[in-house]
This record gives sequence, C-alpha cells and structure tokens, in this order.
Amino acid sequence: MKRIAAWIALGTTAVAVVAVGNASAHGVATPRGHALEDSVVISPSAQKHQNHETKVTSAAASRADAVSGTPDEIGQWGPVVNWPVVAIFTSLLPNGKVLAYDSASDSLADPDESFTRATVWDPATGSQTNVRVNTGYNIFCSGLAHLVNGTVFTAGGNLDPQFDGIVQTHLFDPATNTWSLGPNMAAGRWYPSVTPMSNGEMLITSGGPDTSGMRISGAGNRMHPRAYAGPTPIRRPIGPAMTAPMSPPIAPTPSARPSVPGDTPR
Repeated sequence: MKRIAAWIALGTTAVAVVAVGNASAHGVATPRGHALEDSVVISPSAQKHQNHETKVTSAAASRADAVSGTPDEIGQWGPVVNWPVVAIFTSLLPNGKVLAYDSASDSLADPDESFTRATVWDPATGSQTNVRVNTGYNIFCSGLAHLVNGTVFTAGGNLDPQFDGIVQTHLFDPATNTWSLGPNMAAGRWYPSVTPMSNGEMLITSGGPDTSGMRISGAGNRMHPRAYAGPTPIRRPIGPAMTAPMSPPIAPTPSARPSVPGDTPR
C-alpha cells in the first residue's frame, strides 16, 4: 500500500505524496534518467526509517510554520493513510473527489502495459473507489486537463519498458467513474503537456519518444503542437514543430496565447 497525506482547506483539495525513497538522485528530463530514478529499490527497513524521518521533518516544519486560526480558516493536515496507488497523476473533480492514477505495476520490467491502476478518493468519507483503466493501454506518463464539461482528458502514456509513447487519448467521466478512448493522435507521446485554452480546446504539446522512433535528445523533443476540443478528432498541427522538454509547464495567457513561464508567448 502507498502512504499518502491529505490537505483540505476552504473547499479545495490537494493530495501530497509522502516520500518513501531518497531525494531524486538522477535527472528525470530524459528516458534514461527516468529509468534510473524509477529503478531505485527501497528495502522495508529503509522505507520504515524514511517514513519516520518524514514524520519528524514534517512535525518540525509544522511547528515552524504554525499560524493562528481555525481549520476552516487556515486548513488542517489529516493523518497519513494507505492508498491503493502512488498519486503521481491527480485531478480534482467537479464533485469534490480526487482522481489519481499511476501505472500498471511498480516494476519497469513488467511487460503488461494493457491497463492502468487508478482510484477516486472521496475526502468527505475517506473512501477509495477502484476506477482502473481497462482500455488496453497504460496512461502512465500522460498529460491531463479538464474539458469544459468537467471530463478529464488525458493524452499519451507508456507503451513499453523502452518508454515509447502511445497515440491514444482517454476521457474520464466523473459522473459515472468510467474511462473511454478518445481520438488517436498522429504520433505517440510520452510525458506531453495538455493545456486547456480559452476556446475550449486542449493544446497537446511535446511528449516523446514516440512509436515512430523519435527520441529525446539535447534540450528537448521537437514535435508539432495539436489541439482537441471533443468530441471532434484532433485537428492538424496548429503551428510549426517546436523543441521543448517533456511535460513543459505551458499555460494560456490573458491574450489566450500559450506561453511557457519565463518565455515569451508563442
């Protein structure tokens, strides 16, 4: 089981994963870096020790950052509880619950990429609902964002242990807790970014390698941005190919032009 701590404040919910491994010792901007970081094995005794250190450090930080006020004013940390997944990818749903998913297993060597472990957590009751992705694909390493109707849209995922991306997109309906396949992209994407735009479209940027053999090298991955509004197919590239790292932090500006923080609008 995975260890999770939850923070609830003024109607907003966030999920924080309590670290059970060493601080990142490898760069994760490349597939090789991801493989090295994800292949770290933590023994039960080391995990127990690090859980203790986490609690001690968190307690000290809480005392240092203590402010006056009631829980409805400043929030409140709940107890550390077991979760069925490592909440690497999370989304606050319109109904106040939280969708979280990770991968098909804890092992990178596992050849079965035909599903994804996923759960919906209800902070009001503490219950977990199994919403495993059974579409035949692993959406680990996907990008995600909300469509205007509250549906969660994901693009890409993990095809194999070599970190090839998938062309599939997925839709999660929070009203029924069900997954469905969306339209395919032109190329597989692994760790893309999905940015909701003011016109309701989803901007899909970066992500690699892909099924055509493209690999990450140098500063990033050169791919064409594409857009999806649902339920229509993903439309043709909306601009020239761009070089960007995996999962770049792209956000819309007031002028509705996407921009990388620290960069100029594109």
